[in-house]
Amino acid sequence: MRNSFCMLLLGCLLGVQQPVIGNGTTTITLTGGEETSVPVIDTLTLDGAWCWFADPRAIYYEGAKKQTYFSWITTAGDIMIASYNHETGEYLQKCMWEKFQPDDHANPSLLIRDDGRIIIFFAAHFGDKISRYISTNPEDITSWSQNYQFSNTVTYPYPFQVGDSICVFYRGGSDWHPRLSVSTDNGQTFDEGKLFVAGGGQRPYTRYFQGSDGSIHVAVTTGHPRNESANKIYYCRYKNNNFYRANGTLIKNFTTSGAVNISELEVVYNASAGKGWIWDIALDPQTGYPMMLYAAFPSDTDHRYRYAYWNGTQWNNSEITAAGKWFPQTPAGTTEPEPNYSGGLIFDSDNPSVVYLSKQVNGIFEIFQYTTTDHGTSWTSEAITSNTPAGIVNVRPIVPRHHKSGYFDVIWMRGTYTYYADLGYHTSLVYKRSVTVDDVERVVLNETSVRLLPGKGIQLSATFLPFLASDKNLTWESSDESVATVVNGYVLGQSEGDALITAKSANGVFAVCEVMVSAPTYIENALFDFGTATSPVAAGAIGIHDATPVNDSYGWMGAITTRDRGTSQNDEERDFNMAGDEIVFRVYVTNGDYHTTIKQGDKDYFHDAMTVKINGVTKLQNITAAKGAMLTNSFDVTVTDKKLDFAFSRNGTDPNWIVNSIKIEQTSRATSIDSKTIDSDEFNQPVEAISISDTSGRVLFRHSSGRITAEQFLSENSLAQGVYLITCVSDNKKRTFKYIKR
Repeated sequence: MRNSFCMLLLGCLLGVQQPVIGNGTTTITLTGGEETSVPVIDTLTLDGAWCWFADPRAIYYEGAKKQTYFSWITTAGDIMIASYNHETGEYLQKCMWEKFQPDDHANPSLLIRDDGRIIIFFAAHFGDKISRYISTNPEDITSWSQNYQFSNTVTYPYPFQVGDSICVFYRGGSDWHPRLSVSTDNGQTFDEGKLFVAGGGQRPYTRYFQGSDGSIHVAVTTGHPRNESANKIYYCRYKNNNFYRANGTLIKNFTTSGAVNISELEVVYNASAGKGWIWDIALDPQTGYPMMLYAAFPSDTDHRYRYAYWNGTQWNNSEITAAGKWFPQTPAGTTEPEPNYSGGLIFDSDNPSVVYLSKQVNGIFEIFQYTTTDHGTSWTSEAITSNTPAGIVNVRPIVPRHHKSGYFDVIWMRGTYTYYADLGYHTSLVYKRSVTVDDVERVVLNETSVRLLPGKGIQLSATFLPFLASDKNLTWESSDESVATVVNGYVLGQSEGDALITAKSANGVFAVCEVMVSAPTYIENALFDFGTATSPVAAGAIGIHDATPVNDSYGWMGAITTRDRGTSQNDEERDFNMAGDEIVFRVYVTNGDYHTTIKQGDKDYFHDAMTVKINGVTKLQNITAAKGAMLTNSFDVTVTDKKLDFAFSRNGTDPNWIVNSIKIEQTSRATSIDSKTIDSDEFNQPVEAISISDTSGRVLFRHSSGRITAEQFLSENSLAQGVYLITCVSDNKKRTFKYIKR
């Protein structure tokens, strides 16, 4: 892993008008009575996701500044934090750790310390340690302490400040149960943690909420609904090292008696309407009574959102609405691995009579606001999204803690989602807003200078100051469309040369990116070793990993992820690249004949039904690499368009194809001639065998009985105008020429 920091000054990562962003307009009245038409939905980041068991993911905090802080994880696994200044309109974004883990379970959580310093916590899914960073200055995300790590076998950090201590709850230990680590020095160090909740199933899931008196209210399940057919939900309150029931009676003391057992907790939901899964817990601001949101599953395709409220003497449970089925977009022909992933629901913890949720409407997951005035007996609803395009989901809404009304009232994931890891999700984080400001003051592009190959493109995204500018429409222009074109920020190289790409706002503010288009550097022989950014590379090989897009000579043409299985295998075979979608690895080569060798294998898992194409021709189909096996396959390929495209795909039960290495060796180089130079000496020497092929490699004519010149052979075979390959063999040497018939 690499601990790498990058900083962006942003107005809004809105970029171009893409399907995952826009969703209509509404008319609102601003201060002073002026009406304006603004988007209901805007974009926080084009690339962001989260799970729902590590929180807070967003917080509003007033100190010397008035700011909202956000955190998320990207598709590639970058750990991100951002801040929005409500007084200046400035939006800052920082990458805390590049490519930490491509898994939405690894999303970070935030704590604003009493002195205004920000602490960010994150851990990998089944990670080794929790990572902790503290901001150098209060209310400032631009500078941070060194990484500090604590505990073991961890997921889902959930921090609170309790008096002079900082408590972090998480799932941890060899039994994957709720644990608690405490810092008594303002988060500088933490103890290694203690078991907090014992018993139940293999993996109890928890949500926490802190009351104004510092007490921590806990909702916990028996286990995972996939494993527990009667998954129940329980409650306790934790204060001053004591566990209490909702009515205030003492259960036990943590210091003297250790972890509370699930069997000692009171049951909130007994699985009477199907197994359950907790989503949120909050407190009634008037009474201080706890309340919960959860999903119940009469079946895996019938998810019901429910509400539980403690009325002072008992827990009352009621249904809010039917929610449809799971939201992951299960690939055809496969079984959904997470059938209890509901669209999600969350309290507005400052006003918990308001609930935001995601449910299916005509097969599409949309966001709604539900409101109750009678503790769940009845509900009214309002659609936040509607008419979302097919293939797009709106899921996992959150409300920033202590949020400022009208700003980021609800934020959710919007995009495509098939799986929680390994590039299986491609979502933006979008939000509802009802406050806007006027003109754009500054436009910033994510790139100011790029180099492209002809036929290759890059997506430019624009950022704005202020962040909540009312009109973020841009006009894109290229200074020379023969060199590079631009459509909605997507720049495509056309031919060698230089061009300027300009993005201009409606009020004339603009930003420019310089584009240089140049030809690639061609190679003829290479060994590509696919692995992680830090794993060793085979001797003489070129290392390829998830940060190797197509460059001057080679690279991936899509997003992949990586694995390294350790030192028990050699450097070439121990690690690999993988993905679920079809992705092309391109190598720019000189024209000619090539011998290619591909290795595919994984020490720890099998990978089935993989397909490999080279330059569009299927070479391997539905092959399986058994666990611990290494497949080695070689192919001869004739290249006529100066590139080798290796396309990898899969259609099996395992979600990924893999590749460990590719070796390319040129066996003969093509020489270009045309009919006007047919009398060249080299081309007209008698040869033992000769063939004429089209550019796909299909042989049209062949001669192998007696020596003959190419000129004589061509005169005997009529060819239409076009491009052909002529292969000559003589004295055990083979030469291939590109022949242009004019």
